[in-house]
Amino acid sequence: MNHSITLFTKYWKNCSITELCDKIKELGFGGNKYPFRAGFQVNPDNYKEKTDEFVTALKTHGITVDSVACELSEASFYFAGKVGARCLRIMLPISIDEDYMTAVKVWTDKINSFVPLCKKYNVKIAVQNHCGKYIYTTMELKNLLDGCDKEWVGAAWDCAPSGLAGEMPEHAISLVMDRILMVNMVSAYYKREDLSDKAFYFPCFTTARFGNCDWRRVVRYLLHHDFEGVYCMHAEYADSENTEQNVIIDRKYLDTVLEEEGYYKLL
Repeated sequence: MNHSITLFTKYWKNCSITELCDKIKELGFGGNKYPFRAGFQVNPDNYKEKTDEFVTALKTHGITVDSVACELSEASFYFAGKVGARCLRIMLPISIDEDYMTAVKVWTDKINSFVPLCKKYNVKIAVQNHCGKYIYTTMELKNLLDGCDKEWVGAAWDCAPSGLAGEMPEHAISLVMDRILMVNMVSAYYKREDLSDKAFYFPCFTTARFGNCDWRRVVRYLLHHDFEGVYCMHAEYADSENTEQNVIIDRKYLDTVLEEEGYYKLL
């Protein structure tokens, strides 16, 4: 059974490059989804000076970069290519003031315009579904991907928005199974808050066992359809003070589920 579990390191922004690598290993990971964003260790402003240092540190610590969370730009492709990442992970905002299908067409054209850079740097584009004013549900994600280059553009399917949307994970994953490059292991539920005599419901990010999407059902479906890609732990928790403790808890749970469901598959 081939699978890779990686850690999204956006919550370790203030570490040095060496400290970041040490933290990834300390938490039990060998892979990293790296946020190539302003203010991080290597970012769009300093990548020409810092990328080689980062690559050296990764090799020294035995860490891979499986994907890069970023904006679409040649700098992002260059960085991803240098660190050996398989894909750029992007999210697509769509304003409530926009016509939805028009916005999707605009995004489709923009993404396809970057395919020459995909080929130049040998890096794919992975579009993530995300709750709120983004490509949200899995069907929305499929609708977008149907218009994108199949060889170079795929899905970073996320458990949390799928669960918040009330999707059955088996049905949702089946819509994009042939396009999935990575699966984000995130957990959330809607929390009610009463404000100004009215109820509002906000996404609350939690540990694996307490969200709307059942990780075991996700893993079972993926394994039974021969998924051998990356599972990415996003370390997204409302209880931010215990992020590292929660990451360890969720990683152990995912390991257990992978082992058990992989065993059942062999029977």
